[in-house]
Amino acid sequence: MGSGRFRLAGRRGFTLVELLTVMVFIGILATIAAPRLYTAVQRATAARVVSDFHTVRMAAEVHYATREGYPETGAWGVAPAELAPYLPETFPFSHGRVEYRFRVFPAPPNGGGGVDPPTVGLEVRTDDAGVLEALQQLARGWSVLQGAQLLLLVIH
Repeated sequence: MGSGRFRLAGRRGFTLVELLTVMVFIGILATIAAPRLYTAVQRATAARVVSDFHTVRMAAEVHYATREGYPETGAWGVAPAELAPYLPETFPFSHGRVEYRFRVFPAPPNGGGGVDPPTVGLEVRTDDAGVLEALQQLARGWSVLQGAQLLLLVIH
C-alpha cells in the first residue's frame, strides 16, 4: 500500500499551522460580531430606559391625581420619597452606566397673570453616547437633548 506516512491513526494532535488558522478565523469572526453585539446591548439599555420612563410617568401621574401636584425634583439615582410609593417595590433609579433623576421645571408666569403647569420629566444621564443615540431613536417626539451625557424625557 504505502509507507504509512500519511496514516491518520497514529496522529496525536494538530499542527501549529492548523491551530493558527483556526485562531485567525475565530479572530475574524469576533471582529465582525463584537460591534454588532455592543450595538445590541446599547439598544437593549435604551429600551429599558424607555420602559422605566413609562413606569415613572405613570407613578407621577397617579401622584398628581391623588395629591394634586408633582413630587419635588429628586437626586440623581434616587427616587423622590413622595414618588416611591407609586413605583414598583424595587424600582431602580440607576442601572449599569445609566442614572435617572425626576425633575420638575417651574413654569414661568403666563401673560394672563396665572401660572402654567410645570414641565415634569425624567432626566437620563450616561457616559455612553451610543445609548443616548439609541434612546433618541426610540423616543422620537418626546425627548429633548440637554447635553453630551444627558437627555430629558418629558412627562408633562
